[in-house]
Order: sequence, then structure tokens, then C-alpha cells
Amino acid sequence: MAENFLQPGPVEKKTPEEVGDEYFDELVARSFFQPRTTQFGEKIFVMHDLVHDLAMIFAKEFCSRAEEHEKAVEIGTRTRHLSHLAKEDYPISKLLEGIDSSALFELSLTEIVTLPESLGSLYNLQTLKLSSCYSLKMLPGSMQDLVNLRHLDISYTPLNEMPMGMSKLKSLQFLSNYVVGKHEGNKMRELGALANLQKSICISHLENVVNSNEASEARMCDKDGIDVLKLCWSRTEDENMVDFQIEKDILDKLRPHSNLKELEILGYRGTKFPDWLGHFSYHNITKVTLGILFDLGFRNCYMLPSLGQLPSLKHLSISSFLRLEIVGAEFYRDDESFLETPFPMLETLSFESMPCWKEWCSLEWNAFP
Repeated sequence: MAENFLQPGPVEKKTPEEVGDEYFDELVARSFFQPRTTQFGEKIFVMHDLVHDLAMIFAKEFCSRAEEHEKAVEIGTRTRHLSHLAKEDYPISKLLEGIDSSALFELSLTEIVTLPESLGSLYNLQTLKLSSCYSLKMLPGSMQDLVNLRHLDISYTPLNEMPMGMSKLKSLQFLSNYVVGKHEGNKMRELGALANLQKSICISHLENVVNSNEASEARMCDKDGIDVLKLCWSRTEDENMVDFQIEKDILDKLRPHSNLKELEILGYRGTKFPDWLGHFSYHNITKVTLGILFDLGFRNCYMLPSLGQLPSLKHLSISSFLRLEIVGAEFYRDDESFLETPFPMLETLSFESMPCWKEWCSLEWNAFP
């Protein structure tokens, strides 16, 4: 895509990403890319050494790499791909000198603290990878000028909040995280304007959402391309003063599209869950994770949602419900129950860190078949 090689047919209405998926599958079929499985079970693709060396010969004019042992890197005016792996104190701003048409910019796993405002001059930039930059807290305000940006990966990078004006990035197809801010230019409304988001997204710092109207502005129910959704509230000093009904209303308005396949909720501050969580209309959901250990559990919830009504649910993990005492009938069905046999497809079930749990009510119907 960065080289403008992805061309859909004259009558096809496919995105460059969809065309690229087809090209990639074709290259795998021709053994240009070869599948491998790592020792951790992760599926990856590799190139034969000879194919890699040949590709590097043809790509050297368009690719620049700053390796770990180098203190500087020469970047030509025709550079299209930039990889910065250097550990030294080499200013990131120097990497931008002479680049005015880059489409791909790799900076993951670096110790950068800030990015220069000149980043916004890369108006042709399509992909920006900033994953696992543990010292990076803010993105430059000029981010809103990257109007051609399609992929922004900031996973595992602890940003305090999003930069202003993310709603201007209309071309954005993938956004790993949206960190909700407190200012008018970085609240949920900005996320709502990104109508073409695909695959997965994490929405964090949801404690900064003050009412359900703000939550509805994210328009999550309209984002039919999102397969995986993670919702995360962080710990705050005033969390003991929260209005439980408002918290429930906020989560209610974050209702995702029914195409969703995986859902994770961490740190939710309400006492009950809204009705959409566990509704049988979510027929594609195969995995649900509620809470994790440490600080992102549920301090106020005293009952579970009706997850037994998810017809395709295979993997369920529940942890850190610190007030829950009884798992009762509500876990299996509700007033609008659709499935006569709850949890028909469940394969794995995990409970952890439930300090007040005393009773698990038995039921007459055949759950967990």
C-alpha cells in the first residue's frame, strides 16, 4: 500500500487493505512468504534468505534502517520506509529531515520521550507504528494534519491522552488505542467521527467520561468493522464518589455493533451491567474477559451479566469481582432469554480473585453441556 501497488479492479469496491490481504495470500501460495510457528505458538511469516537479499537490493533506494549499533542514519529524499532501531541518543527530529513523502514510519520499542511537531508535515503518511514506547506520554498536536493516515499503532504505549483533533483523520482504518482526554478536542466525540475503524480497538481512561451523552458520541454501535473491543477504566482518587447509575448509563451507551467477536472490560465502576452485555443478539462473540488481577477489577459490581445467552461464547474469564457473593440465575438467563440451554458452546471457564463469593446456585436446566 505504501508503494501504491494495491490496485482494486475497475468495478470492485475494496479498500487497499482488502486488496493487500488478497495479495499477501497469493504470495504465501507462491512461497514468497513462508508460515512458521514460534516456540510460543505464535504464527509468523518469514522469507527465504535469498529472497530477502534480492528484495533488499531492489529496495535499498526506498528503505532506510537505523540499526542498534549505528549512531546516525542517512535518509534519502526517495525514502518510503524508515525503521529506527537505534538505542543511542539520536534525535528523532533528524530522522524527519529530508523526508517529505514517507508512507510508512516504524518507531516501536524505542525509548523516545517526545515526537517533534514537524511530524505533521508528513502529509502522505499512511502508517505510524509507536508500539511499546514506554517513555512516550504525549503525541504532538500536529497529528491532526496527517489526513492520509490509515494505521496508528500505539499499543502498550502509556499515553496520558490523545492529541487534539483526531476526528480530522477521516482515513484512519486502524487505531489500537483511544485514550480519552478531559478537553473538548480529545473527548469521545473525536472517536465518533472515525467511522471506518476496523479490527480491534481499546478505549482507555473511561473515567474521564462524565455522562452517557459523551459516551454515545463515540458511536460504537455504528462501527461494524470492529471485531475486538476493550473498555478500560483506570483507578482515580475520587472513585468512591462515583454515581453508579451514571456509570451504568455510560457503559450502556458504549454498546458495540453486533458483529463483535471479542469483548474485554476492565475497571468498570458500576454495580450492575447494562442489558446489552450478554444479549443473545451478539451471536458472533466467542470470547469475553471481565476484569484482571491487580488494579483493574470491579470494586462495586455485585452480580454478573447474563452471559449464558451468548450462543457462540467459547471462552469466558471472570476475575476481581470484589463484592460479588452469589452467582445466581441471572448468570444464565434474563427476562428476554433466547437460549433454552445456557452456555451451549463454552469450552473454557475461569474464575479468579473473588474474595466474597460464597454461593453458586444450581439450576434445573442443563447449562454447560
